[in-house]
Amino acid sequence: MAELLDKQQAVQDVDLFVLDMDGTFYLGDRLIEGSLEFIEKVKKAGKRFVFFTNNSSRIPSFYQQKLERMGCLVTTREVITSGDVTINWLQATHPGKKVYLVGTPLLEQSFREGGICLVEEAPDIVVVGFDTTLTYEKLEKACTFIRRGALFIATHLDINCPTEDGFIPDCGAMCALITKSTGVEPRYLGKHHRGAKGAGCLCGGPSLHRCGHRGKKRCQRFFGADRRGDHGRCGNCRCSPDLYL
Repeated sequence: MAELLDKQQAVQDVDLFVLDMDGTFYLGDRLIEGSLEFIEKVKKAGKRFVFFTNNSSRIPSFYQQKLERMGCLVTTREVITSGDVTINWLQATHPGKKVYLVGTPLLEQSFREGGICLVEEAPDIVVVGFDTTLTYEKLEKACTFIRRGALFIATHLDINCPTEDGFIPDCGAMCALITKSTGVEPRYLGKHHRGAKGAGCLCGGPSLHRCGHRGKKRCQRFFGADRRGDHGRCGNCRCSPDLYL
């Protein structure tokens, strides 16, 4: 009973819930059991929530429409991707710099709308996302630019992306190939980038200690197991969650 009361108190202390999507809220086009019920409880408690995904192959409007088809009504302002984190970081730390982007057409659209200067030659920075349109030409150019001194940035560190049929290579796996060729490790952004903790930097939410995360990684404060019941790991992170959901 004491443990239950502790959990109830912890949830009451949270102002903003930051929710993962792929493999936590849904898998493919199928909602994971309890997802909508969780949202309703958050709303009933008068709390806020945002969805925060490392999947940079899509943009908020895509996820907003996908969630709507599943019966979860949200606005695009309630969806954040690692692509958004990367745009925000580039604007804050490297304004006006030329970027070669290894990403999907949707991610390219998002970068251009965010004021990022995308180029095909002589970039200052190479950004790699979860590119489901990846080609050998893109890999070759990225490696060449990095060898010439371009800064190497990754939208997120995930090695695999969960699907209904298992896992498929994600951004981290693509970056590993580039690192093997160039000897250069990327700087990883996304959900586990320090500046993105709590999503407050993008959604105007409360400070980190009043945010609750429901996702797949150990370093998130509130933890929801993925579809296999696997609590997962976040690299060498030794952080422990305060509460499992």
